[in-house]
Amino acid sequence: MGMLDDARRSLHLLRNAPAGRRFRRYNLEKRCAESPTRRLVMLSLAAALAGVGAVMLVTPGPGILFLAWGGALAAARSKLVARTLDVLEMTGRDAWGRLSQTSLWQRCRKKLKTSRSSSTRWP
Repeated sequence: MGMLDDARRSLHLLRNAPAGRRFRRYNLEKRCAESPTRRLVMLSLAAALAGVGAVMLVTPGPGILFLAWGGALAAARSKLVARTLDVLEMTGRDAWGRLSQTSLWQRCRKKLKTSRSSSTRWP
């Protein structure tokens, strides 16, 4: 099995797992047969990627992509990170649902419509 096949399989595992259990299942699958040295190297790489992503959030670059990549690598090697990412995923989904129902754009549009109807037209 090549590196590309392993990456495809990992992406398939993450994509098809249910929300809220996604990273814990990924963690169980990846930790089965891994040496402690490889685990330490991968956790170090994950921390480096997350650090680069944090820097890219305030500078030009794909910061969120690097944070997600570092998080997925860390979740494969750490139960704590996997649990935390599952909780963050569910919290983010809830927040996104509330935000999309009462978005700033919808509120501004309503205010704009009421102000147009109550004010006189400009010449």
